[in-house]
Order: sequence, then structure tokens, then C-alpha cells
Amino acid sequence: MIGRVANGGGGMLVRKFDPTTDRLGARAVLQAGLQEQRLAERRTRPDHPESRRIDLGTAYDDTTDSFVDPETWYVALDGQHIVGVMQIMAEGNPRERVYKTHRLLLIQELDAHPRRRGAGTALIEEAKREARRRERTAIVLQTPTGGDAHTAWYPSRGFQSWPEGDHRQMSGMILHLGDT
Repeated sequence: MIGRVANGGGGMLVRKFDPTTDRLGARAVLQAGLQEQRLAERRTRPDHPESRRIDLGTAYDDTTDSFVDPETWYVALDGQHIVGVMQIMAEGNPRERVYKTHRLLLIQELDAHPRRRGAGTALIEEAKREARRRERTAIVLQTPTGGDAHTAWYPSRGFQSWPEGDHRQMSGMILHLGDT
């Protein structure tokens, strides 16, 4: 599925991730987002015993230099440059049945860099399309507690606090889509 969202005078293209051409650009955006996540965690809980080094974790396999579950990734392009990445939970993931039962779509990762180009908004719009395709009524995700995304960006796009999604330094957010 491909989406286009207005971005100033142009358009932000969102498409499925292509591991042969998108790996380096997508990885750079992912690393920038995770660096921002580390900074937010240090600001909110610098001495917390669960505070840990965050690396590319389950999103990226450093041993094979590849994205995990590449079919679940989307990229946002500003011209030829990848400026956003999003991973949603695969329909084949064993944990997906819990989300499906509750009619939720889980965004596992969403990062945009540089900011304020419309990549995050375009990716959220793509997540809404995917949620409707899967007949889901809400989108859920986690974001660093106290970070700009948690306190301002997601709420400005209709997301609300979702305490069921809270975990460690991360806060759950939910966007209700209404009738699908």
C-alpha cells in the first residue's frame, strides 16, 4: 500500500520497506529515533535501576545487518531521502492474536528524522489505513515517558494515554479510530 500526504508544497510518499534499497536510510532514521529515546529516558529517570542501554534491539539484527520482519516496515520519503520508518506488528506474529482479539493495531516502532517534514504524520495515516484493512478500531504504541512525542506530538494527533500499555520508562498511547 502506498500513501501520499501533503507536505508543504510537495508530498510525503509512504511505501513498504524494500530491504535491497532502503536498509541504510531506514537504519539511520531508526538510530536517530533511538538516540532521542535514550535522551528522553535519561531526562525522566536517569538513575532508575531498569534504565538500560537501548540499541536497535528487536527491530534490527546487527549480526545479519538487516531489519527484522522487513515485510512489517514502511518508509516515508521526502524526495529520494528516507525521513521516517514505521514497523507494525506482523499478522503472523503469535502475539498478534491478543491485539486482534481487542481490535488493536500495534505500532512497534515509529521514527522520523529530520523532524517537522511530515514523515510521522504520513506514517500514522498509513497505520490508520492498515488498521482499517485489518478491521481494527484503535492503534496503540509505546513512547518514552516525558519525551516530546509523549507529551505533545502524539496527543496533537488524537492519541490518548493508555495505561495498559505502560512498561518501564515507556508510556502507552492509543488512538481510537471509531467505526471501521
